Amino acid sequence: MTPISDPKPPVDFSAAPDQLKSRLNISSVRLPEDFKQRIERLGIKVSDTPAEIADHSRDWWPLSLQWAQNAMVPTFPGIVVYPKSTDDVAEVLKLANEFEIPVTPAAGKSGVSGGVICVPGSVSIDLINLRESFEVDTDSKTLTLSSGFFGPEIEKRLGDEFNLTLGHFPQSFDISTVGGWLACRGAGQLSNRYG
Repeated sequence: MTPISDPKPPVDFSAAPDQLKSRLNISSVRLPEDFKQRIERLGIKVSDTPAEIADHSRDWWPLSLQWAQNAMVPTFPGIVVYPKSTDDVAEVLKLANEFEIPVTPAAGKSGVSGGVICVPGSVSIDLINLRESFEVDTDSKTLTLSSGFFGPEIEKRLGDEFNLTLGHFPQSFDISTVGGWLACRGAGQLSNRYG
């Protein structure tokens, strides 16, 4: 089994990314030009290409799937930012706060309730590349990890390196990611992989 390491879009759009329309009529924010430049000067990848903006405009929410087939997305973020560390995230959030720009986190974009939908023109911060920490306490059988890890990736590492399992297999397991720092304790403890 090769673990998934990139998000999978739910459906193809019925038009090219630069031809898509916004479905939701929500007030937009305007990104100052120097905001993007200041993030880039920090060495953090930023994109405002139509394809990446469109990709970060939706998740697996059933309404957005229907809209995609009609050349629409819920809304468009102004830029997509790709931090590679929690320090990068802190810098982006610090700048966003300074400029009073809303930020919406995204990673696997496997949600089914529109959780990645941004305020139009704002920042989509993609956490898929964080994967900084993967700590297993074999005595207490707890796992602490950072954003961006996909379910199969977690299970493979737990099994291969520790003979353990998270034991949590939601329907979206193959395409969902850890959204934040996760500590599995109590009922969510790890167990031996094969009994």
